[in-house]
Parts: sequence; structure tokens; C-alpha cells
Amino acid sequence: MDQLRALIVDDEFHARENLRMLIDDFCPEIKVVAYASGVNNALDMLQEF
Repeated sequence: MDQLRALIVDDEFHARENLRMLIDDFCPEIKVVAYASGVNNALDMLQEF
């Protein structure tokens, strides 16, 4: 099975970092590939990844 990939979207830097740490600690099958601070940035990231 391919590794799951995730895009973390939140307007607060610390919330994004906390979620990344939780995913790293408890969901090793998920690879965080990008971070976005809002909807427009997230749409750009989705097209890239």
C-alpha cells in the first residue's frame, strides 16, 4: 500500500506544528508533504502535490 500523504491547513502556525507533531508521533503511515495557512495557499499546494 502507498503511504498516505497529508496537507496541513490552518491559519495559526503553532496549530500546524502541533498537528504535525501529533501525526509524526501517532500516525507513522501518514507523511506530511506540505503546510498551508489558508484556502488559497492550500489550493496551490494541492495542485503541486
